[in-house]
Amino acid sequence: MNELSSVEISEQIYRLENMKVGVMTNPRTPLCIILDLSGSMELYKDQIKSIVRQTVNHLKAVGKRYFTLIIIGIYRDRSRVLYFGELRDFDAEAFIGTLPLMCRGHSPLVSAFRKADTYLGEVMKACEVSKQICTIPFFFIVTDAKCTENTERYTGILKTLSEDMAYNRKIIVECVTSDNEDGVDFGGYKILMDQEDSEKTIINCMKALQLASSTDVDATNGPFDQVSRPPKNNRVAYGEYLSHILATNVLFYFNNLTGRDA
Repeated sequence: MNELSSVEISEQIYRLENMKVGVMTNPRTPLCIILDLSGSMELYKDQIKSIVRQTVNHLKAVGKRYFTLIIIGIYRDRSRVLYFGELRDFDAEAFIGTLPLMCRGHSPLVSAFRKADTYLGEVMKACEVSKQICTIPFFFIVTDAKCTENTERYTGILKTLSEDMAYNRKIIVECVTSDNEDGVDFGGYKILMDQEDSEKTIINCMKALQLASSTDVDATNGPFDQVSRPPKNNRVAYGEYLSHILATNVLFYFNNLTGRDA
């Protein structure tokens, strides 16, 4: 499993900060995937691989949008950055080939969330520097939600994540198991990995994200369909507009394609 160094991560942030940007430059959506590869996830290795494949395949098909992909793996008691860069440059099969043969260790979920949040913030700051249009991020969590850290440590971050989802600051998708009644709840859209139709549900979830990312129109004909679209040269307003549309459309397509509520 290949872990990125701080120098490699800094190089990617520097590249974003110095990207040449014009009126025709596509908007950017940060995308973070946390893969729980701790010991309790051994039964779900196939689902982990499928989620990586389906996420990449569907979002690479989105036109007129850039994605910055960050993958954080939890393995042998700590979290580590496994990929940081453009989604279009990511080779899913090559990446899957580097994953450990067996899941191992405890699950420091809080550390992984904090690391993910830090890097998502760095991407958004880099877009500010280069004047790129940036939307709210997609935040994927693939875990059985069995955190092995002190519960007092994750109360604050769970509250923040729940508020981020409620106030359209993040779009959170939780790929979890049905036996996690005492597990951590992140307040996002739920996809169950341990049911007979899990593969179909995962695919439909990724289709929903693809469809929601492929348009700047409110698919629900709801309130944002009546809002005047800001010009792209008003970068901040246009990014906020796209973020609202993205959040609204994800909810619409998720419920229609998966038949499940957030």
